[in-house]
Amino acid sequence: MTVKKYRLKREIPGLPAGAIFEHREYDHKHPDRGNLGHGCMILGWINGNCQAGWCGETFVFPGQLAADREWFEPLETTKEDLIREIEELRRKVEGL
Repeated sequence: MTVKKYRLKREIPGLPAGAIFEHREYDHKHPDRGNLGHGCMILGWINGNCQAGWCGETFVFPGQLAADREWFEPLETTKEDLIREIEELRRKVEGL
């Protein structure tokens, strides 16, 4: 399943700007999430945690919104992002 991440640029009721959404391909196991041609935009899990008090996958939008630059901006994963995430996970593991 292809997943690309996007940042919400504007606040919506109950969810602040900055929340991370995933654009996912259509999954026949979840027919209520998007459609064959565009999939869906769904609130992502960030390092296994909720965002602004909401669990991942609680906000679902049509996949077409991935192209709406007034509301969503694509996130590019960089080497530095991955190194930062690995370091954060290492600290969490050490704390167990």
